[in-house]
Amino acid sequence: MRAITATCLLTLIPTLATAATPTGKLTGTVGHANTDVNTTATFTGTGNDRTVTLDFRDPYGCSVSAPFVKEDATSANFRIRPSTSSGGWCDRLKPDVIFKPAAAVDGKAAWRIDFSSKSNDWTGTLVLSTGP
Repeated sequence: MRAITATCLLTLIPTLATAATPTGKLTGTVGHANTDVNTTATFTGTGNDRTVTLDFRDPYGCSVSAPFVKEDATSANFRIRPSTSSGGWCDRLKPDVIFKPAAAVDGKAAWRIDFSSKSNDWTGTLVLSTGP
């Protein structure tokens, strides 16, 4: 019985070790309906001074930064600041962006991202990047 319990705990450790707040650089696609956007999320800082910079590729070509707001056991919330890039789409994003741990992709840690623009809800899975 103890061997079964130990085996169960060992299979849970990778899940428990995945924090709600990602670190480093994540890449992937976010979308709604028939629109997909390649996206990079770069996390900097520590503790309550964390920030994520979201870079959206074509067709929008803009970026925003979002400082950390709060986290719990299942999600991390960030608040989007007004865009400083030239992309008008980023200016129409609502302020809240939420990251939640997701199932690993090809053995790499992954997070679900959710946010909204003025007219659509956007979601996607971003994966920990191992490259530059």
